[in-house]
Amino acid sequence: MSLPAPTQVPSTLPQVSLISSWFVPPLIDWKKRDLPALRHALDQQILFHDLYFLHPADLAWYAAAAGMQNPETESPLEFVAHLTPGQLDRIAAALTQYLAQHYQGRLIGPRPRFTALATYWPSINAPGTDTPTGASPVRHRRESSVKAVRNSLYLAMKLGCHRVEIVGGSALPDHEETPQNPEEAIKQRRSVLVQSLCEVFTAPEARELFGPATTLGRLPKLCMEIEPGVCFLLNNVAAFIALHQELTTADSEVASQVLLNIDVAHMMLTDGDATHSGAELQLAQLQEPRMKKLIGHMHISDHARSHASDLTPGTYHFYTDFAPWLKLAVELTQQPHPHFSGIIAVEMEACADIHEAARAIGRTRRWIQHASKECATLQQPEQPAQLSEGAIIVFDIGNSTACLTAKGSLEQGAKRLEKLVSDMCRVIHAGKGSAWSFTGDGLIAHFDLQHFLNDTAEVAASAFRTCQQLAQEARDFVLKYPDEMQSLEALTIRFGMHWGRIFVPTGGSLRFEAFGRDVVITCRACDFVSKVIEPATPENERAACSLGSMTEGFLDQLIPAHRSTPDGPLDYSGTRIKRHGPADLKGLGKQTLYVCSL
Repeated sequence: MSLPAPTQVPSTLPQVSLISSWFVPPLIDWKKRDLPALRHALDQQILFHDLYFLHPADLAWYAAAAGMQNPETESPLEFVAHLTPGQLDRIAAALTQYLAQHYQGRLIGPRPRFTALATYWPSINAPGTDTPTGASPVRHRRESSVKAVRNSLYLAMKLGCHRVEIVGGSALPDHEETPQNPEEAIKQRRSVLVQSLCEVFTAPEARELFGPATTLGRLPKLCMEIEPGVCFLLNNVAAFIALHQELTTADSEVASQVLLNIDVAHMMLTDGDATHSGAELQLAQLQEPRMKKLIGHMHISDHARSHASDLTPGTYHFYTDFAPWLKLAVELTQQPHPHFSGIIAVEMEACADIHEAARAIGRTRRWIQHASKECATLQQPEQPAQLSEGAIIVFDIGNSTACLTAKGSLEQGAKRLEKLVSDMCRVIHAGKGSAWSFTGDGLIAHFDLQHFLNDTAEVAASAFRTCQQLAQEARDFVLKYPDEMQSLEALTIRFGMHWGRIFVPTGGSLRFEAFGRDVVITCRACDFVSKVIEPATPENERAACSLGSMTEGFLDQLIPAHRSTPDGPLDYSGTRIKRHGPADLKGLGKQTLYVCSL
């Protein structure tokens, strides 16, 4: 008897993130807890985060991460505007380490990461004029906002996330400005916003910060969020269209960097017309092909008729209200549009309960799966899998049985091995890689090129540094048990390193499993170490040693000029790399391999 075919969930679906701007209740002395909103979310095993940059309560942590004794201001705007590239580098490193250190979820699978930076620099469109005594306070805030947006883009670039969210500012004159009628104010402020956006990307300070070799296309995209209400400049899709058209006229290259961030709750609060609700009207405009190409990111939240009262999805509006927007996100992901992030971020600004936020993420994920079944006509049976390019490393813990049969019980040995593998997973996360599979005594890890903003040399370097750190973890592990050194000294770590592409489903029954020919090649390269390189190594040199092999494809990214010295050994970061030559990788043909001891 044959079983009925189940309704299939597509293998590629939007992923769900949490914006860390939600309110942290005073259940503990949260001022003594660094980044409390983010920390609570990591405690609840939430993987993906739209980092709110930054809440006033977080300023002290950022100042410490930047190496400042005391910040000179308590204003987040002024603080971010005056950060130097070196300080931003230190903040990015500290944030990456923070995720790896505090994430309490499953370590095998996608790494915890930032999918976007959510910012709030609304003075970016404030006109302001000079006065006899210097720049007006309004103009100063605009100039600081331009610097803050620029620094936010730089930080996002260093974190490997592709989106920075901002609002377009107010549509009304500041109390320090000359009164204007609403139409004049909107026109003037849109013009100032265009000027500010151009300054963000093309001013001399931008070229100095981003580097002369950095093209605009490699920078994160700037996503403008619609804020409903007459006081906001970008309060509906039509207002964004008008801005983008004016920006295209001013500088088309800058316009290509500016996209739309859809907040579904905001769409429900916009004004409609005689025949359509506000949400229906906005959705109809977004369904136009030219607009789909400008959608960069999406938020989902519920509300009780005001933005300040966000509720978990399903408590005020329900699935039928969100379904058209979820189907739009599925369509943008299934039929990839060049700029959509593939992320739906849950925003819970007024939520005082992280457990409620976690439930909202689970509910949103289930709704996405349901919506994907309803729009099954979007699926193309022959559509190729969406492959992720990057560095693949496989490491195997040789003689791991020693951990289990050392002095003490088997349970103690298993616990030690678990601790070693857990520590290694966190090392991989800190290097911006994901550990996709645990093979019993080893791991398969992938360093996604997209998470490094398509800088292949940085990806390969991070993967190689991670291998070095994993080797050190193994040596430290042996030294933790000096009384048992005799049984543990044979512990070895074998590495295989390769550059290729993998397929990781984000939906369906095999969600977050890694597939692909290049995964097998990397496993074979690691197996080559155990069968060829390790036996040729003198036995007295194998104690706690780490041996690795890499394909020429990986070396091409790590040391692009290596072909100029094909016969002699190479030196990279204190490690000698020798050419071994062609090796038969069991049914995959011959690969030129290079070997090293880490």
